Amino acid sequence: MCNELRIIFLLVCALVLVGCGDDSSSPDPVDFAELCPESARGTFVDDRDGNEYAYTTIGDQKWMAENLKYNLKYSICHDSLQENCDKYGKLYVFQHMTYNLLGRVSEFDFIWDSVYTLCPKGWRVPKLNDFEHLREQVQADANALIAKEDGGSDMCGFNLKLAGEYSYRGIYEAGGYFYGKGEMTSLWSQTRRDVDMAYTQEFYKGSEMRNPYWESILDGSIEGRVVYMGYVRCVK
Repeated sequence: MCNELRIIFLLVCALVLVGCGDDSSSPDPVDFAELCPESARGTFVDDRDGNEYAYTTIGDQKWMAENLKYNLKYSICHDSLQENCDKYGKLYVFQHMTYNLLGRVSEFDFIWDSVYTLCPKGWRVPKLNDFEHLREQVQADANALIAKEDGGSDMCGFNLKLAGEYSYRGIYEAGGYFYGKGEMTSLWSQTRRDVDMAYTQEFYKGSEMRNPYWESILDGSIEGRVVYMGYVRCVK
């Protein structure tokens, strides 16, 4: 009798342990209707230039539902076309160098402090932990944030367009190049990794929302050059 009770006791313990294991490995699916209610979306106007922006609420965060279009020094449109600024917002850089014919720096302008006042009043450029929290809330489901026109479901009304990026070729080559439109995009954070780097949040078509990555503000080589331009999506 004692042996039978012992066996029953061990079986019950095993079932309890298996049940606990299943709960921890299978998080509940996100209820996007509750996380991102349509009733918590709207628009506002940037008093500085009259641009109107949509916004959405995702859990305890309020995000602009489109990229910033504010004119900052050295900001540009994808493919240098105004229609792309209207559609995707502007690409921003926070350090700029001009070179002479010998490849030497003739002008240097570091405007990183602009990142703290770039967004409309009451909004700000996201910090690293803002993106990390966003990722947690949607369980890394980038599809729920990407615009339907770019293949996403956009369950949160975030309306993220895969607007590409811009990169400089190097100090001995003229200009730079645009790339990635329709396949990926990248958003600046205001959190610096070190003196030369700041974190960005990258999104790729058909991929989960990745951990934030760092991009150069200033290249660490002796010549120095801008190597990256990305978009800004403000948070409140």
